[in-house]
Amino acid sequence: MASTKRYYTLREAADSLRVPIHQLRRWVRTFLDLRASRPLRIPAEKLSFLQQVRTAVYEHRLHGQALRNFLKQSPPLPPSWDWETYLTEILNELTALERLLQPPQGDL
Repeated sequence: MASTKRYYTLREAADSLRVPIHQLRRWVRTFLDLRASRPLRIPAEKLSFLQQVRTAVYEHRLHGQALRNFLKQSPPLPPSWDWETYLTEILNELTALERLLQPPQGDL
């Protein structure tokens, strides 16, 4: 989410992370020390941490203590985490490698 917002509502954060609202609410209660506010406001700098939680739960299938250990050990994602940019960078690197592996064109 490349935005200048300081806080996100629960719905905005859930939509951004592509998780159900009830799941995000549970993660916020479990992992973030936020003051109870109505409506619940999630600071923009916490979204990268919640993205790590999502990755651990949905991609690595971690729960309980294994999830907590994973979150302690993994480095935080950059605050401007953007999947599209990340995948574009990977594609550019692969294209450059492909060019290096191709035989030179010309007369031999």
